Amino acid sequence: MRINRRRWDTGDLWWAGRDDGFLPGVDLHGRAYRAHGHRGQYVIVSPARDLVVVHLVDRWDPTEYVSFQQMGTLLSMILEAAPEQP
Repeated sequence: MRINRRRWDTGDLWWAGRDDGFLPGVDLHGRAYRAHGHRGQYVIVSPARDLVVVHLVDRWDPTEYVSFQQMGTLLSMILEAAPEQP
């Protein structure tokens, strides 16, 4: 996958780029990759953090939706609980 030098761009159906600006208040320490789907389904990969997060929602429930802001809050809590990688 070729990574564009812009903040985020698609590559092979993934979004790839620097971690700034994607999820409010989240620092993934460099390059990150993400896929996001219908109503708040996410896959977030941070090689620098040695971290993969998969978030699913009930796609049959029309009231279920997770915004970027909500996912940022959840990911911040995960990062606070996870030890830093050397």
